Order: sequence, then C-alpha cells, then structure tokens
Amino acid sequence: MNRDGGGELRWPMHRRARSDRGDELRWPPRRLVHSDRGGIAVWLAMALCLWLAGGVIVVTALTDLGVAVARARGAADAAALAGMAASPLAGGSGAPRPAAVEAAAANAATLVATEEDGWPLRYAVTVSVQPLSPLVVAIAGPVQAKATAAVRPATDPEAALGLRPR
Repeated sequence: MNRDGGGELRWPMHRRARSDRGDELRWPPRRLVHSDRGGIAVWLAMALCLWLAGGVIVVTALTDLGVAVARARGAADAAALAGMAASPLAGGSGAPRPAAVEAAAANAATLVATEEDGWPLRYAVTVSVQPLSPLVVAIAGPVQAKATAAVRPATDPEAALGLRPR
C-alpha cells in the first residue's frame, strides 16, 4: 500500500508531485533530449580498435627488426666466406674486399668495415642492413652484424691431405 492507503507501492524516487503551476513532476526528471544508453559501448569499441592497431604496429615493428637482424647476420656470414674464398690458400685471387662487397650486395647489405689482420688465414667483415619499416628505421636505424671466417689448420695435416689413413 502507498501513503494514501490504497494502490500499489512505489519507490520513493518514482514519486509524482505537482509543481506550483500544477504540472506533474517526476523524479528522477526525464530528459527531453535523446537517451545516452549504449554510448559507452561506442567508446569502448573505439578504444579497443586503437589498442589493437597499436599492438599490430608494435608486433610488425618487432618482426621487421628480427628479420633485419637475421638478414644482416646472413649477409655478414656470406661476405666473410666470400672474402675467405679469395684467399690464395683457397685458390683465390688474393683480393678479399671486392668479393666481400659483391656478396654483401647480393644479400641486400652494405659492407661497412673489414679486418684483414691475420690475412690470409682470417678475414672479418661488418655489414649493415636497412630495415623495411620506416618506424624501425626511425627508432633503431640500420642493423649491423659482424662475422669472421678463418682457415683452421688440420690437427693432422698428413691425414687431411690423404697421405696417411685416419
């Protein structure tokens, strides 16, 4: 029962009252403009899309950086081996740098430095690879890798040459 002694019970916030002008008042007041129901869902959907886009960008950049590092390592190995193949001990021309530059260029890298101390038994190169993503280039710059190729003398030269059975 309500206060009048009849009818159904109403919550106090849904009471109806009359204003001084005689208009019926309602609590809470109804909005005369459109309803905002579901508005938070739109904002959450937009925030989720932004988070996902940011995640995709970060994963793509990290993947590109990993690929650039692998390409740099492979190019450095190829350049060092090509330089070592130019060794007179391997029957090469004796000029390791042109062979190393060619091998680095074939692997989309640039030869940055060479170390010829210990030549013709040892040759070291440093190459640089440019990542594909402009974001990675802006943050990390070009990726460098160093590799060394060396001739290791056999522990038993006669067996290595086939002069004596192993």
